[in-house]
Amino acid sequence: RGGGMSVTREGTVTLGPKWELVADTGEQFIWELASDRNCTVYIGQSIEGRVYALKSGSSTPTLIFDAEEETKIFSVVTGPDGALYAGTSPNGLIYRIVLGKPAEVFCKTGDLHVWSLLWLQGKLYAATGGEQGRILKVAKNNAEVVYQSQDPNVISLASGNDGSLYAGTDQNGLIYKVSASGSVSVFYDSGEKEVHAIAVSKQGMFYATRL
Repeated sequence: RGGGMSVTREGTVTLGPKWELVADTGEQFIWELASDRNCTVYIGQSIEGRVYALKSGSSTPTLIFDAEEETKIFSVVTGPDGALYAGTSPNGLIYRIVLGKPAEVFCKTGDLHVWSLLWLQGKLYAATGGEQGRILKVAKNNAEVVYQSQDPNVISLASGNDGSLYAGTDQNGLIYKVSASGSVSVFYDSGEKEVHAIAVSKQGMFYATRL
């Protein structure tokens, strides 16, 4: 156990949350976490392109997928079909993983990085980048461009309570809103370089982390 104190970037010391180590993958970096209906946590690792599973009540993660030629797993999400979807770099692939079966390449996005994955109203969306950031609607072997940003990367995705999709970019730090009808507009200009993560509460409060 640890924590208890936090230091802001302005140097202010405040009370902070406690933390507890629940598992150790032995890897140097963990980029993304996701969970399923059985409370299994899936861990995306960003050096060797591996995914681990941590079952509820266990402290020992199990390696369930190694992307081999892909060196980074930047995004993991569980689908309504019970499968796990993992987005990779540097070849911009999306894998579909079912435990006990060989993983399959679900889609080749055509981009370098798949930064974020999100299921919204039964559809899989991907935030990609490398040269030009895009929001994609993904199906098996097909990637439909929802929006192409002027920024090199779309980093983060979140869903709104009204069915809208929100996407944060890298370079200009913008948050785009894609309405349920498909129209796209700038929802917020953070004034920072990157909007790394987005979340919307049940009450409609909007949260974003910036870099």
